[in-house]
Amino acid sequence: MSAFFEASTATHPQAYKKAMKALEQASKGAFEKMSDLEPGMWSKAFFKTHSLTDSTENNISECFNSWILKARYMPIIDMLIEIHDMLMTRVHQKRDRMSIQDIVIVPKAKQILDEAINESCGLTVLWDGRETYVVKGRGTSCSVNLQRRSCSCRVWDLLGIPCCHGVTAIQETRKNPIDYVHSCYLKETYMQTYPYCLDVIRGEDFWEDVEGDLVLPPLIKKN
Repeated sequence: MSAFFEASTATHPQAYKKAMKALEQASKGAFEKMSDLEPGMWSKAFFKTHSLTDSTENNISECFNSWILKARYMPIIDMLIEIHDMLMTRVHQKRDRMSIQDIVIVPKAKQILDEAINESCGLTVLWDGRETYVVKGRGTSCSVNLQRRSCSCRVWDLLGIPCCHGVTAIQETRKNPIDYVHSCYLKETYMQTYPYCLDVIRGEDFWEDVEGDLVLPPLIKKN
């Protein structure tokens, strides 16, 4: 099982191949099954970088389903109204909580960056005199390009947040790693996500009559 997770969380092809060899030794059947699948569908090593995510599971949809669990068992109109009211509250709560934060980037991105800064301790860096740095340590050697905001480990490319190698190169130039975090993680960008409020929905007594097909409830068949 560990070999499978190593293959799915590998961030570059070489690490993926190494993990797949370990998976083949652990379980021939699992190796053959996963080899039949397009690796870009389940391994971070082949994820595109434009979406700035390295998530390999469907936790977002699972969280949403859990959030609307009560509403899901309501009649369709009541369900939609309930979800609307939940979203109406969530939008202004998200905006209000973030507006009082004295931060540059959102807390989750700050946490990831802080972890990368801690992991950068003990790494060494060399500069090629142009735009590329080589960062060595813990048995690895990665190339970092600050202009492209890219590292050969692909962690920075996938997330848009400097990895430990990127942090090492940035600190070598006496610059702040926060300045190299993608703009999508800025507090300013976050606030632009919640600039408006959802209008309230008046009670059914105030709804206007509209023309359309008559919608009837489904037939109930008795066994």
